[in-house]
Amino acid sequence: MKHVFDPLPISYFTIKEKLEELAQKNNYIDIWTYYQLCVDKDVNEQGEQDRLLRFLHDLGTVLSFNDPESPYSLRETSVLNPEWVTDGVYKILNDKQMAKHGGVLSRKELKQALKNRKYPEKYHPFIIDMMRKFELCFTVQENEKWLVAELLPKSEPKKLREDAKALTFRYHYDVLPPGIACRFIVRRYENLTTKPIYWRSGVVLKVEECRVLVRSDTDKGRMFISVTGPENGRRSALAVVRDEFDRIHATIPNLEPKKIVPLPDDPKVEVEYDHLLTLEKEGVREFIPQGAKQPYSVATLLNGIEDPLDREFGRFHLYPPFFEILPGEESFADAWEIFCCDMLNRHEKTTEIVRRKAPEGGIDLLWRKKKRAYQCKSVIDPATNRFDVFKAVESIKTALTKRKETVWKKFYICSNVDITGPQEKKLREACPKVDLKLLTPSFWLPRCREQHAYLHSRFSELKRPHERY
Repeated sequence: MKHVFDPLPISYFTIKEKLEELAQKNNYIDIWTYYQLCVDKDVNEQGEQDRLLRFLHDLGTVLSFNDPESPYSLRETSVLNPEWVTDGVYKILNDKQMAKHGGVLSRKELKQALKNRKYPEKYHPFIIDMMRKFELCFTVQENEKWLVAELLPKSEPKKLREDAKALTFRYHYDVLPPGIACRFIVRRYENLTTKPIYWRSGVVLKVEECRVLVRSDTDKGRMFISVTGPENGRRSALAVVRDEFDRIHATIPNLEPKKIVPLPDDPKVEVEYDHLLTLEKEGVREFIPQGAKQPYSVATLLNGIEDPLDREFGRFHLYPPFFEILPGEESFADAWEIFCCDMLNRHEKTTEIVRRKAPEGGIDLLWRKKKRAYQCKSVIDPATNRFDVFKAVESIKTALTKRKETVWKKFYICSNVDITGPQEKKLREACPKVDLKLLTPSFWLPRCREQHAYLHSRFSELKRPHERY
């Protein structure tokens, strides 16, 4: 149990008791009041004050987002009564007027929902940030308008049909946790269609020039994904959606939904994705799925939902020895940064994304015209190393100090390994006001396929034909 054997000074207990006493009268205090309380009790060094605050947060004495050594946002508010936050959020979620407006929350309606004296107007942005943190809403117009997914219409739009020739994929849950579809909508808001189509249990997105229909059925415990559009973009679009659901699933303990591949000519017959991978590994070329009347090729079913090159890249190619450090590159980190810069320029059809010279100030690449900053994070051996969340947080915080100089609005982390759900949660908690985008293997692998002709010197496995069957 965390902190259970930590030796603690008497002054810590005194501060804890004082905060508990304050909680009887106040829902929150500002950070400077807390610091003064520490000084009054002879805890004078700010680093120690911040560590104590994190300790008190872990104990549940105070809900705080101030500790610079933890993946939480730097805030001026510490909450003594956590119910103050949850009650504020529920006031918004239970507002009937907003439900009538299709989930769109305006600044005026926010004031109306939180008109109680408990919620002074200066703390309204704090409540909104908490809702963003818990993936309950996203910004439509900065500081003026938000969309609350839980307040979207319940009914699916009429005439919304699934194309019989669509690329499909499904998730089967023992019990479908409430809110997964809403969280997915909030996380992929940037892919909404020009005229947004969404409801409480589904959404239509535009990904890789494809139309992606995502809908859930809570009663049956199913999530349905349907992709239509250019044949050469469908699998890449599906990869983006699957990666997002993997992240969401990873944040829910013990949630292990089955990944399902429907037969392309008979969608009622389904095969588990993991079973197909097992058959492929064992060298089985064909099998008869349960409920089918004819044999199917394992490779054809797998390759129908993901490019075989993507599978090989995912296993081998985005780190050494398959990812090669070329002459003139100082290290793998240097090579990864150069690779990211080159691939992003090719993908965006520009030459304006440039590397920054040291000291880069938390920003490795910059696209001034589009106001985008990029930080390149590489893991040389995923078997023994993991994505370093704390270094990434420090990079973002450093980049924030250079924001006026570089004029960036969106911050992208370019990683050669997957970022888990808990890791992403820590990143977003650390910087809730940053428009943060994650470019992980689900982004890079399709780009590698697109630029295959340019990559023969970069990837050792690409120096020979890449055919498995």
